[in-house]
Amino acid sequence: MDNPFRILVVANQREQTRLLSTSLELLEEDFRVTEVRSGEEADLELKLGREFDLIITEHYLGGMTGIELIKRAYRAQSEIKAIVTTPDQYACEKELGDTQVEAILQKPLDAGDFANAVRTALFGEIVEEDVPGDDGEIVHHHTETGTGRLVSRMDEEFGPIPEFDLGAMKVLLEPQVYLMGTLGIAFVNRNGEAMLEMGSFPEDLRFSELSIFIARNLNNSATIATYIGPVPSTTMHYYDGVNYDIFAISVGVHFFIALVFPGNSQSELGSVMRFRRNAVWTAIDLIGLERAMGYTADVEQISEQRNRLIEEGEEAERAEEQALTGTVTPPEGDEFVSPNGEPLGALAEARAREAARLAAEQAAAEAPRPDLDIDVFTFEEDDEDEAPLELDLDGLDLDDLDLDEDLSGFWEEAADEIGDIREDALSMEEAMELGLFAEDEE
Repeated sequence: MDNPFRILVVANQREQTRLLSTSLELLEEDFRVTEVRSGEEADLELKLGREFDLIITEHYLGGMTGIELIKRAYRAQSEIKAIVTTPDQYACEKELGDTQVEAILQKPLDAGDFANAVRTALFGEIVEEDVPGDDGEIVHHHTETGTGRLVSRMDEEFGPIPEFDLGAMKVLLEPQVYLMGTLGIAFVNRNGEAMLEMGSFPEDLRFSELSIFIARNLNNSATIATYIGPVPSTTMHYYDGVNYDIFAISVGVHFFIALVFPGNSQSELGSVMRFRRNAVWTAIDLIGLERAMGYTADVEQISEQRNRLIEEGEEAERAEEQALTGTVTPPEGDEFVSPNGEPLGALAEARAREAARLAAEQAAAEAPRPDLDIDVFTFEEDDEDEAPLELDLDGLDLDDLDLDEDLSGFWEEAADEIGDIREDALSMEEAMELGLFAEDEE
């Protein structure tokens, strides 16, 4: 773009300015964004003569409201356009009165609504049309009136966000909420818009905003993948926190799946990896392999990669199961082999080795302990196997043990200790004089 659009973002909390700016980044346009933290600071930018094409402001800014700022902006620059975000749409509309804005967006922010509002404000009304792709297949495009170009640079690199059967995707993913024990599972597009949410997403997680930041990270990963090989990678990001853990797994280049667990759920990595290997590829099939992976993808290589990953995963699962049941054990050396004698792959061997260790620990814990033979310690007349214990008391000479001397010494020492205690003790009369003992308690 020869003359990039200049956008002024106004929010009194840093996390909100970062959210709005990140949402703009996801549009992949050459925007020039200025961030300020108050209406007064934004008003100063306007008074200094700095021109903007669009102002995006929160309604409540702690001082001057966003509505008052918009009215001042209109007086300073008649061509400027405005979008306002608010937790209370009724109050916002009441304060606006006759003042017109491009959009009023309800908080928490919805990524799709935000993207459409910005695009409409800057590029004009969005028109949808179906056009034939390179292979003759009809592709759904979003274009802008007056420009005729694709909305996003991501569209130019990977193609537009494809449409698919949301109902079938829900059938695939919803059971995983219970099978994996997640709090919630979301299917999100590259703009950060949650197309499906299953399970329970806690309010304090603010997932509608969080998904925008995750989308930016995965979009960057999709671009990085084009540098390191011809096959787009299936990226997984893990975010661990005190309250929640999140696994984000790319589904091609246009979508990702977010799995939300309670905090400290690192132990779920194994089940997430299996989910990634199985369910994610099924999701890609629902979308269509070529459309999910983008225009530049080599479908043949992707299919080969997929088959290889599935085979490795199945081998690992078999090895794990066999190690747990004891049908795969290390030979004389330290290398695990399959029942047909073939060495296992690295992944399968690691899984088998860990499973064998756990199986050994479990077997040791469950091994029966030897019963205590009580008969050894009893004297039963009818026990023919055990001879009775015989003690020769007649031959015991007590004089040899010097018991008299030892016992006399013990009692003499005890008497001395009692005497020492009595020397330090108070008499009853002394205790009464000190008030430690009342006369009526005798």
